[in-house]
Amino acid sequence: MYKEYLKLHGAKTTKKHGPRVIKLLYISLIWFLFFQESCTTLKSGTIGPVRIETPLGFCHAGQTETDREYQLLDDLGCEWLRVDYHWNTIERTQGEFDFQSTDQFAQAALQHNKKILAVLCYDAAWMHDDKRKQPYIPPEYYDAFIRYVTATVTRYKDQVSAFEIWNEPNLRFRFWGGSNEEFFELFKRTVNAIKSIDPTIIVTTPGICRGNDKYLQKMFEAGAMEHVDVISFHPYAVTLPGYLKQIEQMQEKAQSFGFKGEYWISEMGYPTGGLYPTRVSEDNLSARTVKTLVYGLAKNIRLITWYHLFDEEKRKKTNSEDFFGLVIRDKEYTYKKGAYAFRAIARNISHSYLMNSKVKCNINGLQYYNFQQDNGNCLLVLWSENRHHKISLSVPSLESLQWSISSSNIKALSGSPLYIEIGKEPVVLTFNNKENAHDNIIIKDIKRKK
Repeated sequence: MYKEYLKLHGAKTTKKHGPRVIKLLYISLIWFLFFQESCTTLKSGTIGPVRIETPLGFCHAGQTETDREYQLLDDLGCEWLRVDYHWNTIERTQGEFDFQSTDQFAQAALQHNKKILAVLCYDAAWMHDDKRKQPYIPPEYYDAFIRYVTATVTRYKDQVSAFEIWNEPNLRFRFWGGSNEEFFELFKRTVNAIKSIDPTIIVTTPGICRGNDKYLQKMFEAGAMEHVDVISFHPYAVTLPGYLKQIEQMQEKAQSFGFKGEYWISEMGYPTGGLYPTRVSEDNLSARTVKTLVYGLAKNIRLITWYHLFDEEKRKKTNSEDFFGLVIRDKEYTYKKGAYAFRAIARNISHSYLMNSKVKCNINGLQYYNFQQDNGNCLLVLWSENRHHKISLSVPSLESLQWSISSSNIKALSGSPLYIEIGKEPVVLTFNNKENAHDNIIIKDIKRKK
């Protein structure tokens, strides 16, 4: 898996490489990624208002179709499910469509009030001479792919909220083995087929790996973006500035071509093990999760589907793909610390506006994000990257809740102002502002720790 990661990012490995060479390649890759991820920060006071609707979900979730898993998803605040509607599953035998599996999934998801982002993807084994799946569709089978797309979209257009066409085709030979020109042609035909069924169906780009604005530019130049509603991408990064930089690059590139649609992050997450340079410790996952979600939504990302829900009990130590989950799939569905962080944000942020203009703060470097829901409930997230502060926080409510981002603890706070320690780990507070909608939130530094 480590060698595979290096290959995906341009480093070559051979059997001749010993441990020392592999280590050097790994160190070089980390430095390369850090160099790419030059410093980018957000200034809280300049942000907003930003409308937030139903912004958060999970990849590869809901597939047990059990009440137990959906109760878990409800507890975590999940509203979207991103899943593959795989061609090889739906048309396992040429000319015979079998929707039993996707019917069952869609029925369970809708019964539990989840929105579906369905990925139309990959090949069917029967088209290849060796009858094995490959990351490629030869041009002579494009019409067959369109028949699968047409049948699938026609069946689910009133159940699926959006269709994403393919996954990470810019990872050559991992998810797409042909040329860019071949994929763009297939993509254009697919978009046109979907829009001919119903022009109001939401169609996204393929989930583009990292903030690859050069690949997005090629899509625009190839005429592949004409009827696309959403740009979908996966800004995996070693650092938060690198994550922000990828978002900004994608948005700036799209805007340079006059794109007026939305931006979705259909995969984002951090492994807590394995060899990927993006891994974080489980203790640091909570803070990284909160900041990733808040930064993304502050940059007008309308949907983030986290990669992903479950880790299996048995995990291979070197395989980062085994460590992306927020929950261990054991008898208890044990939460990793990052699950509590996701929950604290997801359960309090839907149908809100990011209203930082209501916050009055004179502390340099303090990050603050104030989300106010239509019913007056507020979510306030605070942290400081540079130094610790003890602050007084005046909020328009005499009752507040402080949500732990690393445990199930939710602490009731009373009175205003509140006195809180602020450091690198985000503080997450909720309170109601319905009756005093015009009052400001006031933050003052009352004691600075060295």
